[in-house]
Amino acid sequence: MAELEQKLIKQGSEVILHFDLKLSDGSAADSTRVNNKPAKLVVGDGSLTLSFEDCLLGLQMGDKKSFTLEADDAFGMPNPDNLHHLERSKFSAETPAEEGMIIAFISQMVQSCLALCAKSRETR
Repeated sequence: MAELEQKLIKQGSEVILHFDLKLSDGSAADSTRVNNKPAKLVVGDGSLTLSFEDCLLGLQMGDKKSFTLEADDAFGMPNPDNLHHLERSKFSAETPAEEGMIIAFISQMVQSCLALCAKSRETR
């Protein structure tokens, strides 16, 4: 029993996991499976929101769980510092920039980012 308890995810646990994030319409928003590179984190280190972490607590290696979170619970409250305006010319002609679209890209500050296109407008 004590050995089983040590394997359960709790505060401070080091966790390596795969995840698939989907929007309410079922479309894919993000997945660690695309590059087969699982996420690594320590529960309670601030990598995830408390609501997201709560869904992991008590799971053990090999468990699979599906859960639904409201946007604020999944990603935290909107942060105006994370809002960036990018010129359409920064994207290739093959990259559509339509409202509601999620675009993955590599930035200089972090390895990879997901961006939600809030508005798309052509500039002349």
